[in-house]
Amino acid sequence: MTWNVNGGYGLDPDDPAKLLGYENLDYFIGLLRKIDADFVCLQEVHANAGRSQAGEIARSLGLQGVFESLASESHIDASYRLGNAVLAKRPFQAARSVKLPRPHLPVNLPLSLGKPAVIHDKLVQIVRLHGLTIANTHLLPYTF
Repeated sequence: MTWNVNGGYGLDPDDPAKLLGYENLDYFIGLLRKIDADFVCLQEVHANAGRSQAGEIARSLGLQGVFESLASESHIDASYRLGNAVLAKRPFQAARSVKLPRPHLPVNLPLSLGKPAVIHDKLVQIVRLHGLTIANTHLLPYTF
């Protein structure tokens, strides 16, 4: 399965069309526990020198394979870096990440309200486990 966890900010239980205004990893852990996927590709995970959301999720679910790659400063919480993670029930045989090239052109998108979008780093993670290759990415390289 794949899931953009938006820095751990889950959906508001009173209005599922809105994100919570705070981190709630228990929301994600609870749903991932029910789904019981063999592989989980996460986008927009937070990590810093003292903490890794991907690591916390993996430990809570008893997952042995954890490959986290950080790409850029978080647009959600400046105390973290933002990245991707692949989690699995077993350790990976191989794992690597490849940084994607940045577009070198000014971009104005409707969501940017007429201002140039800010470009940030993105990457692709590639993992191998028992003959299966999985790629995980988050392609939108802009913030507004």
